[in-house]
Amino acid sequence: MEKIFDIIIVGAGPAGAACAISLKDSGLNIAIIDKSVFPREKICGEGLTLDVIKQLPLLSEELSEAFHKLVDINPSYGLRVYSAENKEASIPILQHNGSRAMYTVKREVFDNLLIQFIKEKTNISVFENCLLQKIENYNNSIRIHTSQGILNCSMIVGADGAHSVVAKTLRSLKIEKKDKAIALRCYYENVDVVKEGQFLEFYFTKKILPGGLWIFPVGNNIYNVGLGMPIDTLVKKKINLQKVLDEEIESGALKDKFKNARPISRLKGDIIPLGKPNRPISGERFLRTGDAAGLANALSGEGIGNALRSGRVAAMHIKSSFEHKNFSATYNKKYDKEIYRRMGREFYNYRVLQYLCSFPSVINYLIGKVAPHFINVFGNPEFVTKIQAKRFFLLRVLKYVVLKKS
Repeated sequence: MEKIFDIIIVGAGPAGAACAISLKDSGLNIAIIDKSVFPREKICGEGLTLDVIKQLPLLSEELSEAFHKLVDINPSYGLRVYSAENKEASIPILQHNGSRAMYTVKREVFDNLLIQFIKEKTNISVFENCLLQKIENYNNSIRIHTSQGILNCSMIVGADGAHSVVAKTLRSLKIEKKDKAIALRCYYENVDVVKEGQFLEFYFTKKILPGGLWIFPVGNNIYNVGLGMPIDTLVKKKINLQKVLDEEIESGALKDKFKNARPISRLKGDIIPLGKPNRPISGERFLRTGDAAGLANALSGEGIGNALRSGRVAAMHIKSSFEHKNFSATYNKKYDKEIYRRMGREFYNYRVLQYLCSFPSVINYLIGKVAPHFINVFGNPEFVTKIQAKRFFLLRVLKYVVLKKS
């Protein structure tokens, strides 16, 4: 027998969970399905930005409080950035009301917090270990064949990541290879980094520009060590990322820090779909969110913030769709428009910065001349406003200068 819902969310990561939590008081009959059983491992850098932390209370104050009570979260006070020529800048993060601005936490812990909140605090049906087998339009609805039976709904939300079955099945625009990055990560212990302040470390490694390498402490003397770069650059330059990481650890910039370190996991990788303005992310009776929509930061690959945001925006649009009883592709374009109203400028900015970071001289200039003054940005709201007002002009000028030089 078919189980009938108003909304089915495919994928219980940050985007899907945020959508579900935002709909918990909507009166709609909601199901969220995932192929995994939580807690589960997820390939990620595992840094939670200020944007992520600020969005948690927008989902639920109770959820935000539960996050800050986790014993597995690790405060971070800033970012330490290194250029290929060993220029270094430490960028502190302003403490808001005495609280940490950033954290690192394993994704299996963070994602499990979200799904457990849904199980315990909502009436949403959760299907774990539920494999999506087939999606079809059926009698003015969406019918989903899964390993746990057939489910039926009025709308479906694709929150199933970079390899989204929903996106592939429901005639959505494919995310091109040039708009994707690849990232690898491994856990190490006994890495010799500066413990004071628990700064996150990021290295612009010359061989993989505009990509980079990171060292993020995740607690208990364990470090998330990884690297990533755009796929088209990797293919063009025929780069072996694992070899680059090994070389940096054995004889490169990381040699001294890893002299006593040892890996405690295998190197694993995943694809990151990068944000791009005006990519279609909806259609007849469906919306795409998070990595399924390709909303990650083109410079850093960070995607949790926009995953949460897209889930929240999807929920607002879903409520409107049911209020107007309109699930058409034309009506769902309003969701696309709102996503890009909120994120489009960010996507443009980071695309420009990604391009600029292909040039070692530009990175040296940014780290040597600009980064030391970032403390003013974090500490002075008026300065932030001025920079935001001028950032498009500044980015265009930088891009013009680089193009002229090249």
